[in-house]
Amino acid sequence: MKTNCKIMMNLIIGIMMSLVFFSCSKTEQDSQNVVGEWKISQLFMKYYENGTEVATVEEENFYDYFNFIFYSDGTLRAYFDDNVGESPNPITWKIEDGKMIFKEVLQDGKEYEYVLDIVELTKSSMILAMLHNEYDMQGVHYKSTLNIHFVKK
Repeated sequence: MKTNCKIMMNLIIGIMMSLVFFSCSKTEQDSQNVVGEWKISQLFMKYYENGTEVATVEEENFYDYFNFIFYSDGTLRAYFDDNVGESPNPITWKIEDGKMIFKEVLQDGKEYEYVLDIVELTKSSMILAMLHNEYDMQGVHYKSTLNIHFVKK
């Protein structure tokens, strides 16, 4: 009986160690995939009623000129084409639990944090989503998300 308990305990510890190892390596791989220069290719607003997608609307292409450089030290440079309109505030990024977390520090010292879900992440494309609006009305749960599609430059 003691032998079976010992084997079972070692098996459980082994499984837990494997899960920790795989989750760490996935986050590290995702971070490595993000490093580099990206451009927004599309913005979509998705609308849901009671958890079912009912519409997808592509936003106008005002985003065509937005560029982002993700550095391996966790900093981010956001700018428009030709470096016009570069963000004056320091921005950092990190990946945690399937989410991309951005932090911006304004010149007056105020900090803003933005948390976006990672929908897709490969070496050449990335889709991030954030909650836009959510409410209940007359027994229906309404929700909309903004989905940002990036391509690596």
